[in-house]
Amino acid sequence: DAAQEPPGRAKGEVNANWLCLCDAANISREGKLNLLGIFDFFTADALPARFSFSVAGRAALGKAGQHRILLRIMEAVGGPVAEAGGTLTVANDGAVGPVVFDFRSAEFVTPGSHVAALLLDGERVAQLPFEVRLVAAALVRPKLVLPGDGRAPLRR
Repeated sequence: DAAQEPPGRAKGEVNANWLCLCDAANISREGKLNLLGIFDFFTADALPARFSFSVAGRAALGKAGQHRILLRIMEAVGGPVAEAGGTLTVANDGAVGPVVFDFRSAEFVTPGSHVAALLLDGERVAQLPFEVRLVAAALVRPKLVLPGDGRAPLRR
């Protein structure tokens, strides 16, 4: 059989683990994952640069009981940038649920490839590659240009 299941996954089991970068995220009382402003790269006109953002997604949470969950932001080649996590209590075996990790003022010092890695009890269960791009200052902060000199009302 040419198609083999990844280690730790039963035959036919769907991989429900995914992550995304976004401006903000939360989990509603009903368990819905709400995402605002999904993106796949950061832009800066100089480094180091600080960004506030969320990493959110859905993950298979393992067997019932206590688990250590960690989201680690890393340079693709190099060291860690930031991490967030804690202890998670899973009520039922095989539970799948939303996850949100908020980062406030995470500092990036190098441009290029980075990765957000979700670890459950030390095992990487999902990852999200993304980039930090250096761009000209004019592209980072576009100016709004209005017709006229701004003093006269616009005619329709």
